[in-house]
Amino acid sequence: MSVVDHTQPETICIALTLGDPAGIGPEIAAKALTGANLPPHAFIFAVGPARALRKELDALGHDAVPLVVAHKWKELQAVATPERIHILEPPPPPGGDWADVTPGTVCAEGGEAAFQAAMMAARLARDGFIDAICTGPIHKKALQLAGHPFPGHTEILASVSETRRAVMLLQGGGLRVALATIHAPLHIVPRLISVPALVETLWIVNDALRRDWGIAAPRIAVTGLNPHAGDGGVLGSEEETVIGPAIRQACEKGLCATGPWPADTVFHKMLQGAFDVVLAMYHDQGLAVLKTLAFEDGVNITLGLPFIRTSVDHGTAMDIAGRGQANPRSLERALNDAVFLARNRRATRAPSSACGAHAAAGAQKDATA
Repeated sequence: MSVVDHTQPETICIALTLGDPAGIGPEIAAKALTGANLPPHAFIFAVGPARALRKELDALGHDAVPLVVAHKWKELQAVATPERIHILEPPPPPGGDWADVTPGTVCAEGGEAAFQAAMMAARLARDGFIDAICTGPIHKKALQLAGHPFPGHTEILASVSETRRAVMLLQGGGLRVALATIHAPLHIVPRLISVPALVETLWIVNDALRRDWGIAAPRIAVTGLNPHAGDGGVLGSEEETVIGPAIRQACEKGLCATGPWPADTVFHKMLQGAFDVVLAMYHDQGLAVLKTLAFEDGVNITLGLPFIRTSVDHGTAMDIAGRGQANPRSLERALNDAVFLARNRRATRAPSSACGAHAAAGAQKDATA
């Protein structure tokens, strides 16, 4: 639970969304918020249905832990105190309340709760009221059942913040891997890769590593699309017609990018210290390796947004939801990474007086999110 005074200048303020309440999101949130691995100097509050978090707290034997519920940001600020768990609950569906959902069930109710929590947290971050958001897992089918045709959090947050291009990056196991394409069927990936798109993605990755990680001159390795990076055109032409020209264009403008590298060897080189990040062309090309090395504690980070967003690198795990078996390590790591990144980003802008007080720029905006 939060043991930090949110009014202190050094405090980093983070919204933790529960994700789909039918999955393991509420369970890992309850474990993280009552565990010993919370980052220092951070005020962390949950966002989602209060009933779902209360249920998991009780199941863990924390029935005596106070859960402070608010429905607007200003209300939460007014009642926030150390040694308690706080939750900001989104407005329920018209004419009702947030109903209990059956653990392990893919349903519209779970998708709607996850969507509204993500929207509320994203608006608070977008408008400058908080430093970062950390998101629990959502289920893509449940989102669709609720009428929200987004393939994932990355696309939702890009829409809320009107971000033209957001880049997914995961880190863990000694690797940092960004993706040129995100949740796209494999057969359309070649059509999504273009010189302008890759150059823009390279700049987003470069700028994020400089500002949020403090790496002065990021070394970016770019994979090929085809086996053996095309093998000189024998196994595909994208390396010579698209990827290579994009790397050269980015380097001409000052980036330190190399490639195209064969995807079956480049990650080994990064583990040896040759690169700061690998830019992979598609989802499984980059993440199969990372999740093999960091299945339990990898972190998903969205680059290109006007705010910090971290997340677990796993899904809703419907098969173990409600059983008390979920491991919170990825979430704990995501919360700690959010503080690290937010503190670095805060250092690059005008200092704020306290958690949430840097919302001066958004003071005239709707804080209800």
